[in-house]
Amino acid sequence: MEFIEFDATIPPRNAPQKVADALQWLRGVPAPSNVVIGTVGGMCLPYRVFSDYEAPFLFSSKEALERYTNKAFEWVPLRTKPPPMEIIFIQSDMDESNFAVDKQGSVCIFDFEVVSLLPESFASFTLHAKRSPFIDAVAGYLQWAPCNLSSMGKAWQILNIIGDNTLGMSVFLSCASSLTR
Repeated sequence: MEFIEFDATIPPRNAPQKVADALQWLRGVPAPSNVVIGTVGGMCLPYRVFSDYEAPFLFSSKEALERYTNKAFEWVPLRTKPPPMEIIFIQSDMDESNFAVDKQGSVCIFDFEVVSLLPESFASFTLHAKRSPFIDAVAGYLQWAPCNLSSMGKAWQILNIIGDNTLGMSVFLSCASSLTR
């Protein structure tokens, strides 16, 4: 493991453009074929839209996640159908403490086990729904479109209100019963 020296004069909160550049680079990393939606560490998605911040399933494909989210969207009236999902890499835990700037001016991403393959709309929701000055500044530099924020917010409400976050679906691998951490 390499020792990284950090520049204490540039805390991440003062470097939102550098963090945005790192996230844009991460977004450009191509998703592997036959992708399983989740973290690079193989965990279920630790994501704010799900009850208890964790997906109830390890989704076998983007189509499986689309079926699940469409099931959640059935509970709320939508004016527009969600767009097709482009899968990208993103830091799921978008918090200032998960970034630092090293002495060479490069951004380091911490908590890498929760870097996830997510639909672009989920990544956009992460950037635009969490209200913090740091995330707002990063989102401003990224200028990613706020994809379906209303729909994602409604899905979040449904998944956090109902008692069964599986939405009656059992065709996926359950995180609770099939994965060890």
